[in-house]
Amino acid sequence: MSYELDGWDYHAYQMKVERARDKHAAISEFGLTKNEITKHEDYLERNKDNIVQTFAPKTMSFIETWQYIVDSNFAIYNNRGKNKIMCCLQFGGNLEFFESFPNEKAIDAYFQECYRFALNLVGYKQTDRNIVCAYVIYEGNRRNLWVWFVPITTRWQKRIYSNQVSEKGNKKILRDEYDEPIYVMEENANAPLLSRSEFWAQHGGLVSFSWLQESFWQKVSKKYGAKRGESSSYFYNTCGEQAKRYFRHAGDDIDDDNDDKHFYVDDAPY
Repeated sequence: MSYELDGWDYHAYQMKVERARDKHAAISEFGLTKNEITKHEDYLERNKDNIVQTFAPKTMSFIETWQYIVDSNFAIYNNRGKNKIMCCLQFGGNLEFFESFPNEKAIDAYFQECYRFALNLVGYKQTDRNIVCAYVIYEGNRRNLWVWFVPITTRWQKRIYSNQVSEKGNKKILRDEYDEPIYVMEENANAPLLSRSEFWAQHGGLVSFSWLQESFWQKVSKKYGAKRGESSSYFYNTCGEQAKRYFRHAGDDIDDDNDDKHFYVDDAPY
């Protein structure tokens, strides 16, 4: 709806207010089952004409590439039900962020930096050996860098089993005095483990996704004038840098027993 009151165009005013938002750059992570991998591949195929930058080209199907990465890196894969066997990092931003760049070359350079950040973060031994493919896709007024990868890690936690056998004939898990499973740290540089949960456990643990967004802002998007979202998450899901910046502490107002304040379990992806 657009109307004028005494020469005042309400619609134009509303557009101006909306466009006055802060600049935000976003990073998101998706864990993918086999079915979800197919949906992502379908998305890529539908938008292949909208690809504006290529960092790692798709040479085979996602599943064929996944199998090649597993085999070539001698990765250990324990197939259990609906495992998240692949991941995707998505880099983007709002309209205000991209309009702040002087030209297309500057945007291209920004996404090159995003891809280097991705390789240093999720690349197996900081290489592209576990990268399925990576593209910048322009869609309408949005553009995003998509980096699909296989989450393999050289360090992980391993359960300890006792000599006792269950009724089904399986060895029982060794537990502590609180009936919690006992783990030891396993490390194998030649035969990594394919596990999304263990991969992110080695990249921040409980605060991994808060840390991911904080690290991206500190190392990349802050240089381009992007604003960082405030921390509204539970304290134990907030990484240290954010806790300091927003004066967060255990037992503060956000983390009290008032459920009305518990809107999030992680930060906004800015």
